[in-house]
Amino acid sequence: LSNMPVKLGDAADILVVLKTSADDVFILDLVEEKRQTLRLRSKILGKECTLEKGLLFPLVSGTDVRAYGELPRRQYIIFPYRVADEHAELLDFSAIEKQYPKTAAYLMENNKRLAQREHGRFTDREWYRFGRSQNLGIQSRIKLCVPRLVDRLHAAWDVDGDHFLDNVDVGGVTLKPQYEEQGLAYLLALLNSRLLAWYFPFVSAPFRGGWMSANRQFLSQLPFRPVNFADPEDKTRHDAIVGKVEAMLAAKQALAGAQTERDRTYYENKCAALDRQIDRLVYELYGLTEAEIQIVEVQ
Repeated sequence: LSNMPVKLGDAADILVVLKTSADDVFILDLVEEKRQTLRLRSKILGKECTLEKGLLFPLVSGTDVRAYGELPRRQYIIFPYRVADEHAELLDFSAIEKQYPKTAAYLMENNKRLAQREHGRFTDREWYRFGRSQNLGIQSRIKLCVPRLVDRLHAAWDVDGDHFLDNVDVGGVTLKPQYEEQGLAYLLALLNSRLLAWYFPFVSAPFRGGWMSANRQFLSQLPFRPVNFADPEDKTRHDAIVGKVEAMLAAKQALAGAQTERDRTYYENKCAALDRQIDRLVYELYGLTEAEIQIVEVQ
């Protein structure tokens, strides 16, 4: 596996995420969703606020990511920017006041906290901007999400690209243009496979309690198996994996909504069976022998 020529870092962009420098202001917990607004709880104010939806985006943290799981909408981030062609431009505060008066009032209530960040570096007319301007325009990419700290490597899929990434404990993964044909569904299968979960501790940094760092420098070392679509056998395996990933996503969604113990058991068993089938296809793609598969399966 270590000698495979293509690594994940060659095939994928592993995104560096948002840095607000004031998460307690910009990140709020969802209380209730209404048609045009969200009722949210502010950490900095210790109270609930009602804000317009226009500048709010669901935020995913590492604890939200489950293998093949749907991403929740339990937290939202205020994003005072306009994005075009992945370029983010800070909105004029006057425009925010006109279009989103509740959001503007909330920001003004936190003006002192925001302006005094980093020893007063934000005491200017753009006091409500984020702490860093890098990667602001790429948050809405369709991407895979990987927690920064894992006990077993796993990933979820932001299928619509509507979740932003927490600046501390989750990373995003997209395929580079020359590898886009491989597909994120295929990459999702690899990142959730038993094989790469077995391999990952060999390249990651360990923490106490069996946890491992899954940041860019370690994820980029994973062996990536590009599919040769001109090879009928390769393409067949790829398509089979993608089909099973689609079935897994549907089964996970059904499991999350199961109302009875019988239904939960049924979908749990279905997910387990699909996991085994995907693992077998991944073993074949990576060329493992039966003896090598046993080494992986033992752990």
